[in-house]
Amino acid sequence: MDKWLSPADIQPFNRGELPSTVRSFNRMAIEQGWRNSDKARRTEQKGGGWLYHISLLPPTIQARIQIQTEAQDHAQPVKDEIWLRYEKLPEKQKAQCHKRLSILQEIETNTKAGMSETSAISLAAKKHEVAASTIFN
Repeated sequence: MDKWLSPADIQPFNRGELPSTVRSFNRMAIEQGWRNSDKARRTEQKGGGWLYHISLLPPTIQARIQIQTEAQDHAQPVKDEIWLRYEKLPEKQKAQCHKRLSILQEIETNTKAGMSETSAISLAAKKHEVAASTIFN
Protein backbone atom coordinates (compact mmCIF):
# COMPACT_ATOMS: atom_id res chain seq x y z
CA MET A 1 0.00 0.00 0.00
CA ASP A 2 1.54 3.31 -1.10
CA LYS A 3 0.01 5.67 1.42
CA TRP A 4 1.61 8.77 2.93
CA LEU A 5 -0.03 10.48 5.89
CA SER A 6 0.54 13.58 7.98
CA PRO A 7 0.41 13.34 11.78
CA ALA A 8 -2.99 15.08 11.64
CA ASP A 9 -4.25 12.43 9.18
CA ILE A 10 -3.07 9.65 11.51
CA GLN A 11 -4.66 10.99 14.70
CA PRO A 12 -8.28 9.92 13.98
CA PHE A 13 -7.06 6.31 13.80
CA ASN A 14 -4.92 6.52 16.95
CA ARG A 15 -6.34 4.73 20.00
CA GLY A 16 -3.39 5.39 22.28
CA GLU A 17 -0.73 3.47 20.34
CA LEU A 18 1.00 6.75 19.41
CA PRO A 19 1.30 10.19 21.00
CA SER A 20 -2.00 12.04 20.93
CA THR A 21 -0.92 15.47 19.63
CA VAL A 22 0.78 16.44 16.41
CA ARG A 23 3.62 18.07 18.35
CA SER A 24 4.29 14.98 20.48
CA PHE A 25 3.93 12.75 17.41
CA ASN A 26 6.59 14.78 15.59
CA ARG A 27 8.88 14.59 18.63
CA MET A 28 8.49 10.79 18.67
CA ALA A 29 9.21 10.60 14.92
CA ILE A 30 12.47 12.51 15.44
CA GLU A 31 13.47 10.39 18.46
CA GLN A 32 12.81 7.14 16.61
CA GLY A 33 14.68 8.31 13.51
CA TRP A 34 11.68 8.15 11.19
CA ARG A 35 12.66 11.40 9.51
CA ASN A 36 16.06 9.98 8.57
CA SER A 37 14.50 7.13 6.61
CA ASP A 38 13.05 6.85 3.12
CA LYS A 39 9.66 6.39 4.78
CA ALA A 40 9.36 10.05 5.73
CA ARG A 41 9.29 13.08 3.48
CA ARG A 42 8.51 16.77 3.67
CA THR A 43 5.13 17.93 2.41
CA GLU A 44 4.99 20.22 -0.56
CA GLN A 45 2.24 22.28 1.07
CA LYS A 46 2.79 25.79 2.28
CA GLY A 47 3.88 25.78 5.91
CA GLY A 48 5.86 22.57 5.59
CA GLY A 49 5.33 19.52 7.67
CA TRP A 50 6.07 15.85 7.27
CA LEU A 51 4.40 12.84 5.72
CA TYR A 52 5.04 9.33 7.00
CA HIS A 53 4.57 6.08 5.16
CA ILE A 54 1.84 3.86 6.58
CA SER A 55 4.35 1.03 7.10
CA LEU A 56 5.91 3.01 9.99
CA LEU A 57 2.68 2.86 11.97
CA PRO A 58 1.63 0.13 14.40
CA PRO A 59 -0.33 -2.71 12.75
CA THR A 60 -3.54 -1.78 14.57
CA ILE A 61 -3.49 1.73 13.09
CA GLN A 62 -2.57 0.36 9.66
CA ALA A 63 -5.59 -1.95 9.86
CA ARG A 64 -7.95 0.89 10.82
CA ILE A 65 -6.69 3.02 7.93
CA GLN A 66 -7.03 0.14 5.48
CA ILE A 67 -10.58 -0.65 6.62
CA GLN A 68 -11.57 3.01 6.23
CA THR A 69 -9.93 3.26 2.80
CA GLU A 70 -11.58 0.07 1.54
CA ALA A 71 -14.97 1.22 2.82
CA GLN A 72 -14.59 4.54 1.01
CA ASP A 73 -13.38 2.86 -2.18
CA HIS A 74 -16.38 0.52 -2.11
CA ALA A 75 -18.90 3.24 -1.24
CA GLN A 76 -18.05 5.60 -4.11
CA PRO A 77 -19.07 3.30 -7.01
CA VAL A 78 -22.31 2.50 -5.16
CA LYS A 79 -23.01 6.22 -4.67
CA ASP A 80 -22.23 6.90 -8.32
CA GLU A 81 -24.62 4.15 -9.40
CA ILE A 82 -27.39 5.50 -7.18
CA TRP A 83 -26.95 9.03 -8.52
CA LEU A 84 -27.06 7.74 -12.10
CA ARG A 85 -30.34 5.99 -11.34
CA TYR A 86 -31.69 9.17 -9.75
CA GLU A 87 -30.70 11.32 -12.74
CA LYS A 88 -32.67 9.02 -15.05
CA LEU A 89 -35.91 9.42 -13.06
CA PRO A 90 -38.79 11.48 -14.46
CA GLU A 91 -39.21 14.92 -12.86
CA LYS A 92 -42.34 13.81 -11.00
CA GLN A 93 -40.40 11.06 -9.22
CA LYS A 94 -37.49 13.43 -8.50
CA ALA A 95 -39.96 15.83 -6.87
CA GLN A 96 -41.23 12.98 -4.68
CA CYS A 97 -37.64 12.17 -3.69
CA HIS A 98 -37.04 15.81 -2.76
CA LYS A 99 -40.20 15.85 -0.66
CA ARG A 100 -39.17 12.70 1.20
CA LEU A 101 -35.68 14.04 1.76
CA SER A 102 -37.03 17.29 3.18
CA ILE A 103 -39.24 15.33 5.59
CA LEU A 104 -36.23 13.32 6.81
CA GLN A 105 -34.14 16.47 7.17
CA GLU A 106 -36.93 18.10 9.17
CA ILE A 107 -37.04 15.10 11.50
CA GLU A 108 -33.27 15.20 11.90
CA THR A 109 -33.35 18.92 12.70
CA ASN A 110 -36.06 18.44 15.32
CA THR A 111 -34.30 15.51 17.00
CA LYS A 112 -31.04 17.47 17.14
CA ALA A 113 -32.99 20.29 18.78
CA GLY A 114 -34.04 17.89 21.55
CA MET A 115 -37.34 16.48 20.34
CA SER A 116 -37.80 12.73 20.67
CA GLU A 117 -37.63 10.81 17.42
CA THR A 118 -41.23 9.62 17.82
CA SER A 119 -42.49 13.19 18.32
CA ALA A 120 -40.44 14.50 15.40
CA ILE A 121 -41.87 11.80 13.12
CA SER A 122 -45.43 12.48 14.27
CA LEU A 123 -45.00 16.21 13.73
CA ALA A 124 -43.56 15.76 10.25
CA ALA A 125 -46.27 13.25 9.33
CA LYS A 126 -49.04 15.67 10.31
CA LYS A 127 -47.35 18.61 8.59
CA HIS A 128 -46.87 16.71 5.30
CA GLU A 129 -50.16 14.80 5.56
CA VAL A 130 -48.67 11.32 5.47
CA ALA A 131 -48.84 8.42 7.89
CA ALA A 132 -46.00 8.20 10.41
CA SER A 133 -45.46 4.59 9.36
CA THR A 134 -44.78 5.83 5.83
CA ILE A 135 -41.82 7.79 7.16
CA PHE A 136 -40.37 5.25 9.61
CA ASN A 137 -41.56 1.69 10.04
